[in-house]
Amino acid sequence: MQMDGPPKLLALLKQIVEQLLSLLTMIACIYWLPNVIYKIIPSPAAVENSYFVLFFFEDFVFALVIILLVGAAFIERGAQDEAFPPLPGTI
Repeated sequence: MQMDGPPKLLALLKQIVEQLLSLLTMIACIYWLPNVIYKIIPSPAAVENSYFVLFFFEDFVFALVIILLVGAAFIERGAQDEAFPPLPGTI
């Protein structure tokens, strides 16, 4: 894979972060979480709070992925003089 510029580097960084977080999440769910559940008997409120924390963390991970993708898309765009340049013949 040839790297030719910051957009591809940011896209690669996004993929690496996403894959590492997915891997760590799967490891935690498969090995760590069942052991914790067997040792304690959580109340329904505790289970609900743990789901809230899990999905709250997931929102931050998704926001990080979106920020990296937007950064990769806009990193090589040049600055424009005006947001909406005038149409030809109007000035």
